[in-house]
Amino acid sequence: MRICFLSSMHPPTDKRVFEKEARSLACIGHEVIHLAPGDGREWVQEGVRLVTYHPQKGLAGRLLQLPKLYLWARAIKADVYHCNEVDSWIVGIVLRILGTGRVVFDVHEHYPEDFAEFHCPRWFASTATYIIRKTMHFCALFTDRFVLAKSSLVKEFSYVEQGKVFLVENFVSISSIEEDNTAEKPEGITIIHLGLINRARGLPELLKAISICNSDINLILLGEINDGSEQDFGDYVTSYGIADKVRQIKWLPYDQAMLSVRAADIGIIVFQPGFYNHIHALPHKLFDYMAARLPVIAPDFAVEVAEIVSEADCGLLISPSDPQAIASAIDELASNKRQRLEYGRRGREAVLKRYNWEAEAKKLIQMYEDLMH
Repeated sequence: MRICFLSSMHPPTDKRVFEKEARSLACIGHEVIHLAPGDGREWVQEGVRLVTYHPQKGLAGRLLQLPKLYLWARAIKADVYHCNEVDSWIVGIVLRILGTGRVVFDVHEHYPEDFAEFHCPRWFASTATYIIRKTMHFCALFTDRFVLAKSSLVKEFSYVEQGKVFLVENFVSISSIEEDNTAEKPEGITIIHLGLINRARGLPELLKAISICNSDINLILLGEINDGSEQDFGDYVTSYGIADKVRQIKWLPYDQAMLSVRAADIGIIVFQPGFYNHIHALPHKLFDYMAARLPVIAPDFAVEVAEIVSEADCGLLISPSDPQAIASAIDELASNKRQRLEYGRRGREAVLKRYNWEAEAKKLIQMYEDLMH
């Protein structure tokens, strides 16, 4: 089939959409295109045709660009449109109603709660959540399949008829975590935070923790600061006197990013409490850390993350709103190499046995086999 991954926000080489899903389908012979925001170029990478367009900024810009996204998507003439956000899902539904292909909605987050928390006043949040959820129920009538990125989403789609919902979780690919001896470890203990970082993801608390650690610590932030707090970041680093301990790298290709992960000693996640999607988060970075043999420091309130870290016994769970708790966990791991190595060994073993993309890809491939008939 010709499959078009349709994105209004995810970049062309997104880790889930491109690295995992699109590549897996291209490898078995489907013609796969990813239509995504970018610089307007078009190219083929690892069997996937990447078609990019210049995006409009902000939520309002994305909504205003929907008619153009519809026209660009229609021109591809796909058999299936695999939609990765709510607004691209709406475009997919319009295409389906007008007779252009079938629709798959890839659900990454708890969208009703996420939208209400970040875009609505508190007094209206519960009402907005209800309205969005009911709208999604209606849209489900025009959707052929649902792909869910984490198990906590399953109950939210219990109203969808059996056989249309597939759980395809965000685990790491074994092929991407082969042992690599080229990663050079710097002096001291290096902590890495992989992916987007901002206030809600614990940037102030993490920087404060670094400033009060008793150990010789270096912190690498490998990802963009995406909430406009770059100036605050610089101010924190200066006021805490940790400019020589903190390094930010805005972006690296996945293989190079994994070299940086393998060169680190500890992987950290510091989502802050108070957000529904943080409670039910299942971030890529958790499995990247585990695959690279890094002990993990993670939030104790994040249901799925805490369950995985506890079951695999691969790290420490802390209250991420407390810089002292973060610092204490860092010091504990920094001072005990044997503990770090044991947590790292268990984490990688858990990935190889259970939390790997190869098993999840089979579910996605089977779903598309069913769609073909």
